Amino acid sequence: MTPNAGRARREMRNTQACKLCRARKVKCDSARPECSLCRAENVACAYEQDRRQTSRVSQAVVQRIIDRLTEVEETVHRLEESLSHHRHNAGQVQTPSDTAPSVVSQAHGLHGLDDMAIGMDATPCNPQSLHPDTHALDLTLEPKQLGPIEIHTGVESDGGHISVYGPSSTFNPPISYTFYRQSRPTQISAAEKKDTAEEECRLFANSALQIQKEWTYMAERKFDLDGLDLDTAWHLLQIHWNHHHQAYLTTYRPAVIHSLATDGPYINKLLLNAIYLSSALNSDRDELHEDPTDRQSLGRRFFSRIQQLTLSELDSSSVATAVAFLITGSSLVSVGRQTAGWHYSGLGYRMIIDLGLHVDPHKLRISHPDPSQPARGFTEVDLEMHRRVYWGAYINDKFQALYFGRPPTLTAIGIEPSRTFLDKFEELELWKPYVDPRAKVPPPIYDPQPAYTLSTFQAFTYLADIMAGIVTGLYSPQMQFLSKEEILGVAGDLQKRLDAWMASLPVHLQYDPSQDKAPPAHRFNPPMTFHMLHILLHRPFLPEGHLRHLGASDETEHREICLCSAVQIYELARRYRDAFTLRRATYMISYCLFCAASVIPFGPRQSVDLSQRHMIGWFWIALKELQNGANFGLRKPIIIIRSLIEHAGLDLNSILAQTEPSSLEAAGRIHHDPSFAAANGAMPSQGPDQEQIPQLADADFETLCRDLFAGDIDGLAAPHGIDAEDHSLLYGLFR
Repeated sequence: MTPNAGRARREMRNTQACKLCRARKVKCDSARPECSLCRAENVACAYEQDRRQTSRVSQAVVQRIIDRLTEVEETVHRLEESLSHHRHNAGQVQTPSDTAPSVVSQAHGLHGLDDMAIGMDATPCNPQSLHPDTHALDLTLEPKQLGPIEIHTGVESDGGHISVYGPSSTFNPPISYTFYRQSRPTQISAAEKKDTAEEECRLFANSALQIQKEWTYMAERKFDLDGLDLDTAWHLLQIHWNHHHQAYLTTYRPAVIHSLATDGPYINKLLLNAIYLSSALNSDRDELHEDPTDRQSLGRRFFSRIQQLTLSELDSSSVATAVAFLITGSSLVSVGRQTAGWHYSGLGYRMIIDLGLHVDPHKLRISHPDPSQPARGFTEVDLEMHRRVYWGAYINDKFQALYFGRPPTLTAIGIEPSRTFLDKFEELELWKPYVDPRAKVPPPIYDPQPAYTLSTFQAFTYLADIMAGIVTGLYSPQMQFLSKEEILGVAGDLQKRLDAWMASLPVHLQYDPSQDKAPPAHRFNPPMTFHMLHILLHRPFLPEGHLRHLGASDETEHREICLCSAVQIYELARRYRDAFTLRRATYMISYCLFCAASVIPFGPRQSVDLSQRHMIGWFWIALKELQNGANFGLRKPIIIIRSLIEHAGLDLNSILAQTEPSSLEAAGRIHHDPSFAAANGAMPSQGPDQEQIPQLADADFETLCRDLFAGDIDGLAAPHGIDAEDHSLLYGLFR
């Protein structure tokens, strides 16, 4: 372009008439630098910008338009693929509570863990530096949403409380009254990665500081312990951080401890007593019993206090109260108060939804009742706490769905918080079992190992997705509307997802009980659950299962998978028992043992060899030991297991006689020798719960199995071809 051409183009941007001529509305000769009229009048001649002509579009604007057009084209392409996929799988089960997003292809497996390698590093600024040879757990499922979803609004009250409502709610304000959070970008820039790394560093430093301050807070009596003496409170808190917290992560330790010392928002007296209750079930101190002869009195005073505080906490939702309900619910289930435990857990789930913890804050609008007032946001600690509480509740919800044989409550449909936890302080902490300083007998030696708390927990969240897929895919009312091919397709897809989960598990979470040292107790949960899900996936297709009408030709394969899974659970449980005893095992482990114990008796009588008879005897002993420990609510399942064994034509007494003497001797000492019980962390025999487990008559057995094994789970009608009166479905322990 020549200079003259450029000058001419710039001149074209000005009007053809000068300012004076335009004002007088006379013809202007447009002479430069001044027209004839201005020269005659001896005034300055000025040519204004022509506002009718648009300015040149910048390259940045063009690029944004191109990027947006590309996004639209990709969205259309994904919609077309999704439509084609749904047409191809029109009969596949899809329910609102199906948290398993889409079937995992063999080519892609499971991707990513929310763009974060599960082999996390405790050095926050370089998350993978300590595990360069560890593959990330590739577990990101296909996205359910095609773009940012911002339909939920958090409405802030005058008191600062936020409740979240969906778009159909009358409490959802107009968009003009809301403050939009910035959507998480699809591609993370270098600056955003730097910001995330800095946030990780700040959270890591805060955790280290708060952990160091714990004893100082205690020594200075800054904690309101709700009337409990310092020694007992500290003892129960240490059990909680060492045991229950490691499994569920619902209590973010630095936030809880800081709130306890400063009267902050993340702990209240209800949560404090919930922690006392759950920890008391795993303590051997006699003073925690109201009545030393009644095992049911263990921690009773804490539950009484919880009952006193519950009503006043229902007026408004808080994170502390939601977590308190979850912990209380789990504790009550463990001690045999299933209905109360179910109700308390349900309160926790509803409070989580009311608080909006189930919605990614990047997809949430915050509104204040006064549009002129700015809506408050969340701190980094708030967001980290919310992520942990939601996913801890999510795992608890899915497992309770299995435990009770009821549909899950919480769903993962694409709007939930990220599974990426930014505070990595706990990941590489060395873990060893908590030892009561007042214990009379030293515990077994255990060499401390890295806890890998966060990576274990994240892997478990994806296993919970598959857990929900099995519940809704093979144990839901929609089965009656599916053909044989569709049901087998659902089962095949779920098996692929289980295989992909195991194949993507990072090296540092893999465990071979025949070769490796026993890992920390909480790391037993994912592998035992993995094998338990195989049993639930394949057992329906056995002759005793509720899907036997499909006439599957590979019955032998299904039975072999069930038996192999039972053997794996047996090996894992043996190592767990040898390292820690079953005294403090979670009811999650009790359900895995129950599933494994129930599979073996259903094999052909002639196929139950000596090794399987030994496993039956060992499972019986293990369940009794669980009953004598923190899970003293297993009396009914133990009766069921004995009845299953006897009705399968097996003599339990002869099986126990053939079981290894060490197991029987240990079980006998646990029942009768208090000193042995104290040394091994097991409860001595107390009260009427230790009486001989009765055998059921045939009529009683049929009645009990109708409740426990029937396929009518909360309204589940028997699928076509299934005898509704047959009692073959193993699902919940207490159905």
